This record gives sequence, C-alpha cells and structure tokens, in this order.
Amino acid sequence: MNSGAAWFAAALFVVGGSLLWLAFGGFGIVADRARRARLREFGQDLRETLPNGELTWQQVANIAMLRGISTADAHLAVQILWRDAVTGRAPEMQAHQATLEHYVTAYRDIEPFEGLPQPTRIHLERLREALRDDVGALQPLTMEIRELASIYERDKQAQRRYTVWGFFVGVFGILLAAIAYFYPHGR
Repeated sequence: MNSGAAWFAAALFVVGGSLLWLAFGGFGIVADRARRARLREFGQDLRETLPNGELTWQQVANIAMLRGISTADAHLAVQILWRDAVTGRAPEMQAHQATLEHYVTAYRDIEPFEGLPQPTRIHLERLREALRDDVGALQPLTMEIRELASIYERDKQAQRRYTVWGFFVGVFGILLAAIAYFYPHGR
C-alpha cells in the first residue's frame, strides 16, 4: 500500500468514525438543545399568559403539550419561574407567586410519583392505595427516590462526556498509530 492510499484510508476511517459518533451521540445533543428551546418558549408563554388571568393547571399542561413538552418539563418551567419570582430575578412575576405555587401543588397532587422509574411508581401507587390516598405520608420517600434518580442521571451524563472524549482520544491514537506504521523511521 503506498503512502497516499494509507493517508486516504486513515482519513476515511477518521471521517467514518466521526459520522458514526454524530449519528449515535450527536443527535442526542441536538435533541437536548431543541428540548431546552421548547422549554424556554413555554416559559415565555407562561410569562405572557399569567398577567392576562389565572389558568388552571390543566390549561397550563395543555399549553405545554402544544409546545411539545411533557407535564414534567412544564412543572420544571413553573418551578424555575416561581424561583425567579421569589428571588427577585423576575419582579413582574412576584404578583403571580401564589398562582405559581398553586401550579406546583396541583402537579404534585395529580402526579405525585412523576419522574420516578416505572417499577418504583407501581409500588408507590400500591402503597398510596394502602394508605388511603394519603400522599403526604409518601412525600419524604418520593423525594429521596427522586434525589437518587437525579444522582443516577448526573452520573449518566458524566459517563456520556467520558465516552465522547474517549472517542476523540481513541481516534487521535489510531491516527498516530497509522502514522507510525506507515512512516516507521520518520521519513
């Protein structure tokens, strides 16, 4: 194999590997950015509709659905807006703080186990039925499970970063090995 063909093969390998990485990992990044953009747009919708009159949680969830986000993400946006109102970052929302708190409470009443893994939700529903719909008794347990799930999610994101960086280090190593193989004496 001559040196031109070797370089072409190495470049083709690097480009092919990069395209595979983009196909499997890059689309997740694009999807995450799109989700965040939809979440921002929903937050803006909420900021614009609150001064016009109070909505029910179901109406807020419908607006979220029209924006293509889940009720869990809508709940997150409401919590962020509530935080901004409480901390003074969004002074125009301070007048609507009670309404935002009502949305948070309504979401927890409707979906007390949202965001938990499905097998866990099934068992918590059984416990709630045994406690005769006393969701407050299960609140500390669900908070602890949510915290553990968020730790798992952070670990998963860190693992994803390690995988991406490992891929690039591996491509660089293969490129160096190809150079050393085809030019063994530094010609």
